[in-house]
Amino acid sequence: MDTVASLLYMSKFHIKQANDVTQLLRSQRIKQKITQTQLADFTRLHRKGIEKVEGQNSDPQLSTLLKLAEVLGVHFYVEIPDELT
Repeated sequence: MDTVASLLYMSKFHIKQANDVTQLLRSQRIKQKITQTQLADFTRLHRKGIEKVEGQNSDPQLSTLLKLAEVLGVHFYVEIPDELT
């Protein structure tokens, strides 16, 4: 499943916790054969930080998620229902 397909698949579900997003990013990192060390170098984050983000009980900042997503070529979209706009 490519990145766009993964996101479309994920968008069918209500993401309830950051772990849903971090696991998507982790799977993309692994699929692209990028190590945590390489991702840390690309994002200028510490490898231990990448390890923590990918952990099961992680609750990273949005800025960290966006930085990781950018390097991995993942795009996030927020959908606001018409009745709320």
